[in-house]
Amino acid sequence: MGNGFRDWDKLPPDILALIFTRLSICELLTVVPAVCKSWQRVVLGPYCWQCIDLRHWGVDHFSVWWPKLRIQWRKDKSMRMYESVWSKHIDRMLRIIIPRTCGSLQVLFAPNLCNTDTVMFIANNAQSLKVFGSRISPCLNDAIIIRIAPLLSNITSLDLSYCMNIKAVALREIGKHCKFLTSFYRVMEMEYSLNWEGYNLPPQDNEAMAIASTMLRLKDLHIRYLKVSTKDVEMIVENCKDLEYLDIRGCFYVILDAEFLKRFSKLKIVRSRNFLVS
Repeated sequence: MGNGFRDWDKLPPDILALIFTRLSICELLTVVPAVCKSWQRVVLGPYCWQCIDLRHWGVDHFSVWWPKLRIQWRKDKSMRMYESVWSKHIDRMLRIIIPRTCGSLQVLFAPNLCNTDTVMFIANNAQSLKVFGSRISPCLNDAIIIRIAPLLSNITSLDLSYCMNIKAVALREIGKHCKFLTSFYRVMEMEYSLNWEGYNLPPQDNEAMAIASTMLRLKDLHIRYLKVSTKDVEMIVENCKDLEYLDIRGCFYVILDAEFLKRFSKLKIVRSRNFLVS
């Protein structure tokens, strides 16, 4: 061009990728490739796919469009609605996008996973992954975590909130293999903590012990509504020397006295009022 400006289609791929990442995944997959061949080459390569966030494809996204499904979900606790609607969409998206990363994927948020094959596909093709979040995923259990933990050894931040099939065995495997883990989210629903609506979840002392004994480099820990005791939380704080932030809101039976808080004054602890404890 004579005016000193470059054509959009002649911009370097990494610059175009920075621009394209402001678009939605649907636009990246359908609109951008149709513009020109150079843009198509960019979205077919790894430049746009260092971070994949499918959280808006989860429950909240579909409940906006299908109120009837939202009502049915509240009545149906069997996870059939996941398998029939959003899980299939997420599975399809992951199998399209992850091969494009060429093993360079750094961040992945993929909630509502119901297929163990999909989880293994992620682990086998994203071994450079550093941040992984998969909330409300019924297929994540001790057996599958034992298989994928050695493949995700570079993880620094992990979110397994609301995954009810994961127990202490899985957390130990994560701590054993993910030595760089500094941020961990294990948030539960309030009704599980308080045994509301017929739920009777056993105490999760073993999970707290697994965290305290294997995840020693943690700096950021979120265990809202986990059924743990004061002793469990004290053990975590004592063992995780680098801990800077601890979220124990909803852990209603945890009471930390003033002396303990004074010993760890540099640690920011976010907690609820213990109004349920006499």
